[in-house]
Amino acid sequence: MLACVLALVGTTAGNAQPVQSIAVSHPVEQNTLVLQMTEVDLSAERLPPLVVLLGGSDGGLWFGQIGVDLTRAGYSTLSLSYFGHELQSSHLIERPLEPIADALAQARRSRNAHNRCIAIIGASKGGELALLLAAYSGELSINNTPLADAYVAASPSHVVWQSPHITLRSRSSWSIAGEPLDFVPHPWLSRHLPDVFFDRWRVGRYLQDALQNERAVSRAMIPVENITQPTLMLAGELDEMWPSADMVRAANARLERRAPTAPVSADIRQLNHFVLSDEDARATAITFISETLSASIAGGQCDADLPQGP
Repeated sequence: MLACVLALVGTTAGNAQPVQSIAVSHPVEQNTLVLQMTEVDLSAERLPPLVVLLGGSDGGLWFGQIGVDLTRAGYSTLSLSYFGHELQSSHLIERPLEPIADALAQARRSRNAHNRCIAIIGASKGGELALLLAAYSGELSINNTPLADAYVAASPSHVVWQSPHITLRSRSSWSIAGEPLDFVPHPWLSRHLPDVFFDRWRVGRYLQDALQNERAVSRAMIPVENITQPTLMLAGELDEMWPSADMVRAANARLERRAPTAPVSADIRQLNHFVLSDEDARATAITFISETLSASIAGGQCDADLPQGP
């Protein structure tokens, strides 16, 4: 049983939306999560849906323009830092998924709700995490309640990658039940290795080399065929940070072979790694969440008052 402690440490400023900063502590210090919740409406009459935001390999709390658009549209948000915050380890190594699942379960009960509607948006490494949470929801959920009702994975990966922090011994980014997930290692013998140190914005060529390791890729593929909740994968064809468009295609190919009716869709555009910097892509993500949660509310699968827009 995971014991979690909640500590309220935030306030509001000026005319900003009410903000609650919550630190969720797990018994192992490096597994601490840091969360910042922005509630758009604290009245007892309304329960806005909650969108959880997962940033990338820079770590820390991530809000981005998508967070601004969501609050303007009437959604509450919860930025979840899984590493890299000043209260956390600066290294993403074998991060357990269970504390994240616990935080999501607690978020479902926020505002005294029984089963608050939750969507997840993850970008880059957070997109990899979003797909992992969607795929392993059945193993991680409490009382068979899905971790979330909708997922958006922006610039995601179809595989688990080695920890982005280079060490002499290669280690996974993620773990479940105390066991590291199989991962694709970074290749030491690559002519694009200098990109890692001198041109991080074009490290995609180096990671493309890593994907030539067919054995590792086969073992490290995220089991997207297990996804049961609506999921949108957004990627940019011009992504030079990692080959997200190709990775989304690979995830789609796996779905076509193993679960062609799974509720997963893909949207690949002529954009770079930062797809959510594009206004139309952000609108697509929010529309997807709105339509998905509307159906979930109508079907009695979760509780919320869907916003009608800004």
